[in-house]
Amino acid sequence: MRKFMIVSAAALAVWASPALANDAAANAVYERMQASGTAADPASLLEKVYAPGATYLPGYKEIGIESREAVLKMMVGSQKHLRQSGGGLDVKFRVVDRKRFGDLYVDSGYMRTAVKPAKDAAEQVTYGKFVAAIARQPEGHWAFIADADSETLGANFDNAKAVKGVKFDR
Repeated sequence: MRKFMIVSAAALAVWASPALANDAAANAVYERMQASGTAADPASLLEKVYAPGATYLPGYKEIGIESREAVLKMMVGSQKHLRQSGGGLDVKFRVVDRKRFGDLYVDSGYMRTAVKPAKDAAEQVTYGKFVAAIARQPEGHWAFIADADSETLGANFDNAKAVKGVKFDR
């Protein structure tokens, strides 16, 4: 009975607070992206990370905006390659600012990406800063409609301050 009451109280809190419910749904975009790194089928999770028509301005290119299709192809390919080689991927996000405009959020923050290219290879860690626009999709889930990142110092990730309600990995 007690378990039911705890779950019911949590569900009531989300239902009673649309901002909290929307923050949780927007945060789930980052969680799907993280889960895709270890999933047997990353495409199934990534399909709901980037909205149709989404754009991505990657920090690793001098010039260029990638289409949703190009981003998904690159991510799925690299994640499958890592798993096949016995490697892995771990991404952590720290959103430090979220602007809310109805069903559109603009997040700014930092990320830590740890890539182990092969089973016996050393882990390679990089840090980035990002800005992402996340919007509620017609089907109800939230997804990136625009995403941009660039390199930053690890200290920026380490010194980021948590903001209530937004994605902040430890």
